[in-house]
Amino acid sequence: NWSNNREFIIARATLDAITSFLNGKVFFQIDEIKQFKMHEKGIVLISVNLIDSQGKENLIGSALIKENINNAIVNAILKAVNRRISFK
Repeated sequence: NWSNNREFIIARATLDAITSFLNGKVFFQIDEIKQFKMHEKGIVLISVNLIDSQGKENLIGSALIKENINNAIVNAILKAVNRRISFK
């Protein structure tokens, strides 16, 4: 059901795109997605596990919910994985 799983589907698609871009050298597991308010602003917080040949590492990213939740989820994931993946 799209409305019940929207956050997970958007997060999974984003992480799959990153994995594909990196030719399968890393994989990601969604740990948790939370939405909350801070000073009347919507925030999304995402915890993902990066899995590679060196093991598993938990990464956290957050983003303001400005235009819509979908964009915020993508931005939070990109912030979580930023500087943790290398290109060869």
